[in-house]
Amino acid sequence: MPERVQRDIRLLCNNCANGNGAYYRALWDVLTTQKSVAQIAVNHAVSEMKIYNMRLGFYHAFYDFIFPDLF
Repeated sequence: MPERVQRDIRLLCNNCANGNGAYYRALWDVLTTQKSVAQIAVNHAVSEMKIYNMRLGFYHAFYDFIFPDLF
């Protein structure tokens, strides 16, 4: 994946995590690894519900990023 795209994805993750480092790392793990949400939640001391909500927010933000003029 090009560096520019990787940077944009990292920025979207950071925005979805509200700049919180633990949230960012948990979201990054859920998006880039095969670990379970439960395992990620324990590893980063973040609730599973928060991870699910951030992931949903990321998917919406990513969609808006890819298709900005669709609606």
